[in-house]
Amino acid sequence: MTSERTRSGSWTQEMTSFNTPDSQLMMHTICERVGKPRNYGQSNQKRQEEGRIKTGEKAEREQKEVEEARQRSAHWEMWTKTLEEKRQWEVQQLEVLSVLMKTYLTEHIITTLSQGLIACGSAWPEDPIDFLAEYLIKNNP
Repeated sequence: MTSERTRSGSWTQEMTSFNTPDSQLMMHTICERVGKPRNYGQSNQKRQEEGRIKTGEKAEREQKEVEEARQRSAHWEMWTKTLEEKRQWEVQQLEVLSVLMKTYLTEHIITTLSQGLIACGSAWPEDPIDFLAEYLIKNNP
């Protein structure tokens, strides 16, 4: 243990070991004048309580993540189902329209157009489009 005087006139003591009789006497004297040392850190009870809170928060967070994943999955499933239903509806509408279109073309256009194309192929005109247009106008049922 070494002693020295500071600029303000007070004495400082450096203790290099706590096992010497002088150190123990010094500590006893300090404790009598100042009081026993206090630990101003968290108590074990407080640390355990915070640990329980953190564990609870972690479990809550994990439960929330699981619930969000379940909801995302349910929304994805619903979206996929709705999309498939819309696609099927579109296919059905196209089939209905194509049947109507085929019927119309067969009844009103195909026979006259086929005859005009055959006539155009037989005549070999210089302007086949003009020839076909004139044929359709003349032979319009």
